[in-house]
Amino acid sequence: MNVLKIFFVFSCFFAASALFAQPYYPSVQSVKPKEVVLDTAYLQIRYKMSFWDERRKERCEDDRVVKIGGTFRSDHSLRFSMHEDSCRKMVAEGADAIPNIREAVYPEELYIRKDGMSFTVCRTMSDRVVLRYEEEPAEFSWQLLPETGEVMGYPCQKARTGFKGRVYEAWYCSALPVDAGPYKFGGLPGLILKAADTAGDYVWEAVGIEKGTWPIVEEKFVVQECTREQARKIIAGMFSNPYHFMVHVAGLRMMVPDKSAPRGWREVDEREMRVKGFYYYDPIERE
Repeated sequence: MNVLKIFFVFSCFFAASALFAQPYYPSVQSVKPKEVVLDTAYLQIRYKMSFWDERRKERCEDDRVVKIGGTFRSDHSLRFSMHEDSCRKMVAEGADAIPNIREAVYPEELYIRKDGMSFTVCRTMSDRVVLRYEEEPAEFSWQLLPETGEVMGYPCQKARTGFKGRVYEAWYCSALPVDAGPYKFGGLPGLILKAADTAGDYVWEAVGIEKGTWPIVEEKFVVQECTREQARKIIAGMFSNPYHFMVHVAGLRMMVPDKSAPRGWREVDEREMRVKGFYYYDPIERE
């Protein structure tokens, strides 16, 4: 591993540690993998996703794109995909190192079939660890409420449901008769244009709707196939002990600059890197 690569690994570790909630700074795949086209979307919705950073006491944002086709719908981070494309271009042009993404994102790509079955591709702090797991259809027991309002000028009605340890309120538009929304939300008689948990930790709000044709694509990374429970355990462990994750799960060496070392770098151990209680972890799904 050359010095630039060592520095990149080291800086990625601290960039990922800079945000203290489930959204974080995932590592990019610098070489574009093969793609599989799953479907063709006829509708594309952009959502502004915001989430609370308990450590910094401020809100952060991600731009999400939901594509809806006849068989599949997908949800991914536009910010991260744009950054990753830029990094791949730099590598193709001969760059030895690539920059970290400067903004936190929600590092999961969701693919939901028409029958409700889904799979999730979860990016981590290391490009060596990409998780992929399948799930049964998400179950929502919506309570339709009398309140009405507008999102992007569309008339909406309010609904409430519990899901995976949180209570959510959503605004859906029956004039847009599409059973879909951001994240895994669905099951209402209209497109969900806004959703938020009642604590205000996670909020999605539509900021753009387009009709057209776009491919719904899955990039075929080298992934670790696992169950949802296994993925949750790995991600929770990444937050509770990032050093252990990077060294023992991703198989990387953690180096710091040291002028007294023979080559100007030395390897650090877990005692130097770990700070108890430093990493705040509050995933979207608590159960």
